[in-house]
Amino acid sequence: MKVFPGKKLLWLPVMGACLSLSTSCIVEGVEYSKQNIIYNEGYYQLKTVNNDISWKTIFHDHSGMDATPSVGRVPVLVLPIEFSDFPFEEKTLNDIDALIQGESEDTKYWESLGSFYEKSSYGKLLLDFEIAPKTTLSLNSSDFYIQHQLAGDWGAAAMKEAVDAYKAQFGEESTKRFDQDKDGFIDSVIMIYSAPDCSSSSEVAHDRTCWWAYCYYDTAAKGLANSPVGFHYFWASYDFFYAAVEDQEGVDAHTLIHEMGHMLGSDDYYNATGSPGDLEPSGQSVMMAYNTLDHESFTKLSYGWVSPYCVTGDCEITIRPFESTGDCILLADDWNGTAWDEYVMLELYTPTGLNELDATQAYPGRYIGPQKTGIRMWHVDNRLAKMRYSPVTEKLTFSAFIEPKELKFNVYSRGTTVASAFRNGTDDNAPGDYDLISLVSPRNMTFRLGGKAYSELDLWQTGDRFHAKSFQWQFRNGGHLDNGNPLPFSVDFVSVGDEEATIRFTKMG
Repeated sequence: MKVFPGKKLLWLPVMGACLSLSTSCIVEGVEYSKQNIIYNEGYYQLKTVNNDISWKTIFHDHSGMDATPSVGRVPVLVLPIEFSDFPFEEKTLNDIDALIQGESEDTKYWESLGSFYEKSSYGKLLLDFEIAPKTTLSLNSSDFYIQHQLAGDWGAAAMKEAVDAYKAQFGEESTKRFDQDKDGFIDSVIMIYSAPDCSSSSEVAHDRTCWWAYCYYDTAAKGLANSPVGFHYFWASYDFFYAAVEDQEGVDAHTLIHEMGHMLGSDDYYNATGSPGDLEPSGQSVMMAYNTLDHESFTKLSYGWVSPYCVTGDCEITIRPFESTGDCILLADDWNGTAWDEYVMLELYTPTGLNELDATQAYPGRYIGPQKTGIRMWHVDNRLAKMRYSPVTEKLTFSAFIEPKELKFNVYSRGTTVASAFRNGTDDNAPGDYDLISLVSPRNMTFRLGGKAYSELDLWQTGDRFHAKSFQWQFRNGGHLDNGNPLPFSVDFVSVGDEEATIRFTKMG
């Protein structure tokens, strides 16, 4: 769960490519460096995507918040938080090490937080964890909860005390290595606390806003250049380590992986505000919705991990399994070259690699992932909008859509923010009953809260055909994109297999 103020709130070669020697080019109205683009008949691919825009730059520079960098070697401070009435066992402290930075086999179950993100990013993100000695807070869990109940700043209070303890042991400047952007704040803090999760123990079940897992900010923190302080964090109980393992024989990173996705910038993809029977557009079985499977292509594009083939005309493209190669295809009316736009993405899903576990056995409380190969198709509307935040209503008010290229002229000021215009649910930031990400099923159906997750029946197979006008459940603007423009392509799935899929695109008049 990611929390915003007042709201609930992480290169492939092309066969036959040719490169012009001129310094820039215009593709569908967007200017690119010639050194950054490879052409083929009917499609192109950018070597680097997002035009220097990232969740980090959006949150940090234009929203007064922050996100963990999603590319490179990124230092992360891990703080074990102990309450005297729930002391850590030695085994639990060892399990923190295995779950956070161990090798896959160290977990005896799946992946560690670090190994998952190294694999999911195709080696582009290396999380460099430092696990601090445990900090035993000055208050027991009951007193801690009561003292901070009015402000609701449990995570921030624990982080401040633990960071101060870390500096007392290692020096006032010891946190500088965790401040890569040199703004006086530690870029990324993970806190694992020793009290149980509210859903697993009657001792803390009275409060579901403190004793669970979430991401937030210490909004009262003031940056210190020579002794950076905590700001952006996630807070989770040790209980989540054992959600899917028997007798604590092994450790389970599903929840931590989901929360790290929030730290990198992603929102929740589930409908957090709906009721049973309301739309659940993602179809449930994705990491940023129901904590299962590998990240899908939209998320990886927003993190800068994949560079899709962008279709511009008639063509045929062959892609390999997405989880192992990052191959994916993007369709749009006029793509701006970044993840912050509206488009359709296609990827070859296989029940292998990071998908294998959740496609083999159901994670507790979840449906099993698709057990067969097929094409997953996503309708993404990740356009950005300028917002104003009201401390009275604790809500964001839509001002206007904003293009990523305009961000350089949009300076953050208190009370304003830039954010994704749409979310999955009923509390969109912008006008229009649209969603951030929705699965497009060949069955032309929708998914509902309390209903079943998508399955292999909702993956596109050999012989299937797609055109947006025929799938108005997922294209609710009269079969057009949410922006009002038609999606000018028909799609024929020529062949879909375990090793590759060939897809034909026809430009419509």
